[in-house]
Amino acid sequence: MFNKEELMAKAKKPAEDAMKLHPFYKGKIQTAGKYRPHLNALSGILTTLLFGTRRVLLRLVKLSRKISIYLMNIQIGQILWL
Repeated sequence: MFNKEELMAKAKKPAEDAMKLHPFYKGKIQTAGKYRPHLNALSGILTTLLFGTRRVLLRLVKLSRKISIYLMNIQIGQILWL
């Protein structure tokens, strides 16, 4: 088990390292995420599914509007023939 002094020394180490590395890098350090091709592929698949599903839903909405207009015309036609 760690005691309090060891934990404090461990917590202060990154600050000490930063002070040593700052003159060398002149404060210019960039971090970048790892390239993960499997996640990029998964993201592409999900995007395709999302937009594909959206297209299908939009087509269904358009079709349902056409069907409802068609049914309204049938009802109006039946009323006019009475």
